[in-house]
Amino acid sequence: MAQTLILGFGNTLMGDDGIGVRAIERLREAAPPDLDLAEGGTSALDAIDWLADRNRLILIDAVRGGRAPGTIYRFTPAELRTPAKLALSLHSISLPEAMRLWELQLEAMPEIVIFGVEPAATEWGTGLSAPVAAALPEVCRLALAEARR
Repeated sequence: MAQTLILGFGNTLMGDDGIGVRAIERLREAAPPDLDLAEGGTSALDAIDWLADRNRLILIDAVRGGRAPGTIYRFTPAELRTPAKLALSLHSISLPEAMRLWELQLEAMPEIVIFGVEPAATEWGTGLSAPVAAALPEVCRLALAEARR
């Protein structure tokens, strides 16, 4: 097991909400073998099984922050504990809530960095919108650079 995990969340049947999963699919073509990749689907709570004994976790997900579609956000859990206008998850439980539950269940939390991409469309559909598809290579590049840091 690698010490660093890149975990992509999202629902590929809901347009841009699938950005995290699409990023993992793309990263599988370029990631070094000492880096683990996983698709988290839509349940941040289920990700706990991947987190034990990790030093670093890099998350990729759709994030509504009010900027132009395709905007890439980078933040840490510490920044989530401050007032913000980011709707940090489009799923049933928010990412901050899931991370609080992870803290209760894990002996030690990994260092976490989150990359969010502002969605344009989260209706039924399997493709990414043009601005989110254009952001996909960059969010993958940023996640790999963060993993190598």
